[in-house]
Amino acid sequence: MLSINVSSQRIRSRRVLAAILAVCVVAAGVYWVYRPLNPDAIAARAIDALGKHDAVGLIALADPEEVSRLHVTPAAIEDILSKTIWQEPTIRNASRTHMEQTPDDQYVWLVKWPTGGAGAIDLSVVAVDSQTVGWKLDLTCLLWAACWRHSDGPAGAREYIDLARKNGVSGIRQQAGNYVSLDKLDNSVKDIGY
Repeated sequence: MLSINVSSQRIRSRRVLAAILAVCVVAAGVYWVYRPLNPDAIAARAIDALGKHDAVGLIALADPEEVSRLHVTPAAIEDILSKTIWQEPTIRNASRTHMEQTPDDQYVWLVKWPTGGAGAIDLSVVAVDSQTVGWKLDLTCLLWAACWRHSDGPAGAREYIDLARKNGVSGIRQQAGNYVSLDKLDNSVKDIGY
């Protein structure tokens, strides 16, 4: 009788140990998938998503407040990027340089990728540290940068406003983290002649 109790205790102990191990594996997997990303990982994933034309991947890197507040959708991202940098050579072999002298709650990279011809295409990618959700991609700033890049400078501001308005995006989250409406952007762009 004693040997049956010892054997049954060992079986229960093994089952408990197996259950604890299974919970640990699942918890580690959930953490791995949903862990907070550091700014370098955000930049790397954003560049990868740009190269794959992955609008959903870009939204996943953004602050949910920015996405909700500015009405950014995968369709809007696809339309804006397909009319700007996704018309150009595919983003492959991109290099990124961290821009120095930015505030502690911002990381800015200048991303360059070879075009196959002379020169390279460049674009800025910004990560902002939100007090509520940690480091996130400044998605509308990226869309703005794509328009700026596509139109070779200030005319890109007009291009962003027009494409954003057409797609229901209501403004931009600036690099400093503040939100600016399309109407306010439109007025400032008109003031400089665009």
